Amino acid sequence: MIYTVTLNPALDYYCTVESLKLGETNRCIREALIGGGKGINVSLMLAQLKVPTTALGFAAGFTGEELIRQLQAQAITADFIRCEKGQTRINVKISAEEETEINGCGPAVSAAEREALLEKIRGIRPQDTLVLSGNVPPTLPESIYEQILSQLEDPSIRVVVDAEGNLLKKTLRFHPFLIKPNLAELRQMVSNPQASLEDQIQELRQLGAQHVLVSMGAEGSVLFAADGSVYRQLPLSGEMISTVGAGDSMVAGFLASLENPSASFEESLRWAAACGTATAFSRGIAQRKQVEALLKQIQIVELSGQMPKISFPL
Repeated sequence: MIYTVTLNPALDYYCTVESLKLGETNRCIREALIGGGKGINVSLMLAQLKVPTTALGFAAGFTGEELIRQLQAQAITADFIRCEKGQTRINVKISAEEETEINGCGPAVSAAEREALLEKIRGIRPQDTLVLSGNVPPTLPESIYEQILSQLEDPSIRVVVDAEGNLLKKTLRFHPFLIKPNLAELRQMVSNPQASLEDQIQELRQLGAQHVLVSMGAEGSVLFAADGSVYRQLPLSGEMISTVGAGDSMVAGFLASLENPSASFEESLRWAAACGTATAFSRGIAQRKQVEALLKQIQIVELSGQMPKISFPL
């Protein structure tokens, strides 16, 4: 089972206007209300790829119930802790000349509710996968990811972390199986942001990271595998509609490829890139048919021998 944790999920309200005019009434020409949050986006893409997934996190109020309803309708197990105070946030995503976002606050999480989530984490079994995605809401301690990972006693549980800055960096001592920073997030974590990409990656691997998947937007992506091999996904042309969920879709594609025990790193990067690109070319998380249409167009180049191997258990 692949478990995803979204500490502050949302209902994402997408609206498109011809031109956003501040201080005036703006009318949508297109709109949608879709459950989201980084971990949930991973689960949504996994569901499209027919990979079983369970979404964990916190939900509250009528918006939380709608979020759970949407996930269950897509064959995702929604095992959320119900919070007594507040409501699941609504994030407004406005598409006009530029993308504009207004994010809600989310519920207040009590100590008892936090402990209830940790209890669910302790129930994750050997060989399962745990994905931690996104930022930590103000009502939770900044160390919550470390608290969650400290509950995992079996080293066979794969851990994936997709977060920013110190939130991600502090999890590296747990030797996560995969991390997925973008270039800006990568520079936030290293001692020398001006160093070469290879040197930046090596610094993170020395701290404990195993596989490192770097998303570079229109420039494609690079996979620095734990065995020292390096793979570059070449840019793919197309109309970029929205970046929301693209990185999360990459994580899902990478994990979905591992359902095939003989999958190569090249194949894993191909699936990650196809899922991420398909979502960037879509409104919301892409459908499986869109991913499959892009798979054959993805070009991967191996850049072997550039990184030393690491000694952490895989």
